[in-house]
Amino acid sequence: EVPYGKRFNVRLSDGTLVFLNSGSSLKFPVKFIQGQERKVYLQGEAFFEVTHNKELFTVESPGAIATVYGTKFNFKNYQEDPFSEVILTEGSVGLKSSFYMQKPVTIKPNFKAELNKVENNIEVSQVNTKLYTSWIDGRVVFRNENIDNLILKLERLYNVSITNSNQNLSSNFFNATIFVENETIEDVLNYLQEVYYINYQVVNNKIIIK
Repeated sequence: EVPYGKRFNVRLSDGTLVFLNSGSSLKFPVKFIQGQERKVYLQGEAFFEVTHNKELFTVESPGAIATVYGTKFNFKNYQEDPFSEVILTEGSVGLKSSFYMQKPVTIKPNFKAELNKVENNIEVSQVNTKLYTSWIDGRVVFRNENIDNLILKLERLYNVSITNSNQNLSSNFFNATIFVENETIEDVLNYLQEVYYINYQVVNNKIIIK
């Protein structure tokens, strides 16, 4: 389990490398059994560099399942998010809902598969994968983020509590690049204040956007 404000990576027994983002947890066996499916359980977000072999590699997450043989991909499925998403950088991966027995939707590199948790439908689109995977190196990119998503991500990244009391911000979309290792939450808020005219105050270790 990785707490808010931290990141971690782990190498599994088959050589697969997993990078875990803040607020995520991964359950995996000490050793995969030869000849059997390799299965792990994820809550949150992780980037996988899966070692290729003949045994199927499966990532199970609440409401979503990704299946691969050997590939590099980002899997995001936080409990509070209304969607699950897979971004593929190399190889091939399939995504499906765990509530229905449909065939997985397979995507190619530089594509994203997004599963709507309410409607259980999957949309596929071409994306710039670096926008979704740069968090591995401590660089988080926000593109056209609404205020609710921005706050959720900042809380995970910096282990802080943020309350938005400015309802006028609901129609705004934010763009920013944050270097988490070098920039504090105060640096980020000062940037938002300067560029987007957001006012804030800190009360009892809680941040309130005004």
